Amino acid sequence: MSAYAEEAASREELAQEPDRSVPWYRTDIGGHLSPITREMFRVYCGLSDSDLDSHLQRIDLRRLALDGAPTDKMYASDIVPNFWDIGFDLFQDHASMKARFVQADLLDEWSALRQLEGIIEIVYVGSVLHLFGWERQLQAGKQIARLSKVGTMVFGYQIGAAAPDEIVPTWRGSKSMYSQSEETFRQLWEQAAQKTGTT
Repeated sequence: MSAYAEEAASREELAQEPDRSVPWYRTDIGGHLSPITREMFRVYCGLSDSDLDSHLQRIDLRRLALDGAPTDKMYASDIVPNFWDIGFDLFQDHASMKARFVQADLLDEWSALRQLEGIIEIVYVGSVLHLFGWERQLQAGKQIARLSKVGTMVFGYQIGAAAPDEIVPTWRGSKSMYSQSEETFRQLWEQAAQKTGTT
């Protein structure tokens, strides 16, 4: 199969409906969240009750755990510390999920993430980078590069555009968001590698 055919097949697979066979997928999740959890999602994620189903089904560390990956080798990070506890409440997996949570700001190079510099082999970044403008995306890219071993795989999903564009949505106040194209996203990582002396 040619590289083009493989890429087309991969894109077709990604465009399919998400996997709902995982044990934690529930179509009625919104009605089972505590008021505090619901408020966290509303305030910090901007999710309404109707948004919760589609966002909560993509919990990737837990999918890896379900597929047999050793959770004691995993790290998770978020700027909001309560999200980790909310995950335990939601998935009832405190006894089996041994991933270590590091509360940190990805954009702060002096954050608690420094303890992980150069040791991470696989990085998953989902629905984060597109929330920032170009400069802050580059800052995040540099931080991810510093955390990574040589040959680290970085993957995830972000909102993009065929033609790159920096926008300031009304709900973000004065904070811009940069929608990357495939080309500009590649440039972002090349710049991050160049500025950190990594590849």
